[in-house]
Amino acid sequence: MDETLFLRAALACYLAALAAVRWRRWAGAALGAALLLHTLSLAQRWQERGHGPFTTMYEILSSNLWSLALVVAVSAWALRELRATVLAAAPVLLVLATWLVVADDLPALLVNGAMSISGLFDMEPLRHTPFLQGDLRLTPQAVARLSPAFFPRPKGKLYAVVGAADSDEFLRQNQSIRDAWGASVVPVCETVAGTHHLDVLHALADPQARLHRLARGLLGLGGGNLR
Repeated sequence: MDETLFLRAALACYLAALAAVRWRRWAGAALGAALLLHTLSLAQRWQERGHGPFTTMYEILSSNLWSLALVVAVSAWALRELRATVLAAAPVLLVLATWLVVADDLPALLVNGAMSISGLFDMEPLRHTPFLQGDLRLTPQAVARLSPAFFPRPKGKLYAVVGAADSDEFLRQNQSIRDAWGASVVPVCETVAGTHHLDVLHALADPQARLHRLARGLLGLGGGNLR
């Protein structure tokens, strides 16, 4: 069964639960059915796409709606005094459900520019870092899947910056994304003089700093001269 059919059925049940919110038994049954159908939709999409529901706007909205509905359902079932929160959460659930219906109509290039500050683009060194590998458990396959340096070139622009006094590895990582995606996609690949990993963001908040002006340029607010 197509995951969109599960999702549409879930949305119908969410709406039924909101409409019947004054009749707790019916609202609870409808919300339970919605969560079950929504879980099936998310699971099928995860299996088909090979990643969790956190990549596209559509997937993020879907997972947020599911998470909020689950919290509301568990709270209302476990704690009688919290059942009034269903009424408070109902408008939010309705907005998320409505937005999800039109999410596929959002522009394909919804985000056309981004800025990376002290970014990690190649996960391979982390696989050989003892105090991290025990928790991350990265495999070569996971490195290839999770490293932006190995992703296809995006259609938008990326500004990659790093503190000039940062470690050699952070400097290498910053350059690696320019090398992988090219200057046409990464027109800005720079170091921020006099800063390191812990204070480079100060320049972002300083209206006189180039980093601040670059960020304004990405937002279409002017001041984004690349020179």
